[in-house]
Amino acid sequence: MIICPSCRYKEIPGALFCSQCGAQLVTASDPDLQKDPMTETSSNTKGKPDLKSTSPMMSAGARISLHLVESGQILPLAERTEFSLGRVAEGQPIMPDIDLTPYKAYENGVSRLHAILKLVNEQ
Repeated sequence: MIICPSCRYKEIPGALFCSQCGAQLVTASDPDLQKDPMTETSSNTKGKPDLKSTSPMMSAGARISLHLVESGQILPLAERTEFSLGRVAEGQPIMPDIDLTPYKAYENGVSRLHAILKLVNEQ
């Protein structure tokens, strides 16, 4: 867990900002940001990247997945290279590809068209 330096809220490892107060949790000088997880190796992989520690389990065909922290669910994202995330509201003309409404999106500050996830250069 990461402890927010401002409000002492406990965040999950890898969080960049505190979800409670919005404070930045890491700085550019943080040693963990200097590491590239794709080049880190473990002793049993003989020079190959240790992908088990950096990639969640995904279903067949999924290149990326969305991990929902509160519910612990993992949504595999397959068959496309770009996904819009957001929540659906009545009368909304443009719908997100991934509707986060069932996951308390509004209560957690998710906007109607909140973010785009893009797979670039097959990575």
